[in-house]
Amino acid sequence: MFVLSVKDVVVDEEEVMKRCSDYAFSVWPLFVVAFITSVVTFVTWLTLSLSAFGLAEQIGVSAFVFVAVGGTLLHYVLGCMRRHRLASQTRS
Repeated sequence: MFVLSVKDVVVDEEEVMKRCSDYAFSVWPLFVVAFITSVVTFVTWLTLSLSAFGLAEQIGVSAFVFVAVGGTLLHYVLGCMRRHRLASQTRS
């Protein structure tokens, strides 16, 4: 099994920028992140509306969940896209 590590890849920064400008950026993973984040936030909102929380707490916790889940998923997706781009550049 072959494992590619980012530490093993040594590429000139100008070469990376030149290749990155040719890389087609797909938007659908960002829509998936937005959809998953929205569903999780909506479920959180519904759960809190059935609890004995006030409206301010409901909004605050739901906003926190939206930012936490969205930020985590966005970080993960962008990291995967960056790793995929680097792996495809080293194969070329």
